[in-house]
Amino acid sequence: MSSETELPYSDALFEEGAGPVTNGEKKAPYPLYELFYNSLALSDNTAFNMLFFYYQQIYGNAQESLLNLSGLTFDQAEYTTNNMADAQMILNILLPVATEDKYSYILTSLSGNTEAEYFKKIHPRRYVHKIR
Repeated sequence: MSSETELPYSDALFEEGAGPVTNGEKKAPYPLYELFYNSLALSDNTAFNMLFFYYQQIYGNAQESLLNLSGLTFDQAEYTTNNMADAQMILNILLPVATEDKYSYILTSLSGNTEAEYFKKIHPRRYVHKIR
């Protein structure tokens, strides 16, 4: 897949909230870069749902993938029924995002938010925060 890969819109993935995918005129497909930006920068629930759903359809369990990416191990039953992440897991995933060039699109997306959305006290570059 590339940033230009398009994912089809489905009413089943709609969730009220902010953002142009949720509140705008619906497109038949959306390119990945648009879904990423709207999900990350504009907190668009429908865009997030589309990314999550199609990830699971194409690659498998997103929770297991995040767990593997974090390098941590948990009791799978406990992890999948009680919580999607803990603080160490989030740190292990986000630290590379904050420091490696291959994730620059994520940082660019997160840095384009309004003043009210900044997570001022944690990161000096004032990235937005939203963790589901």
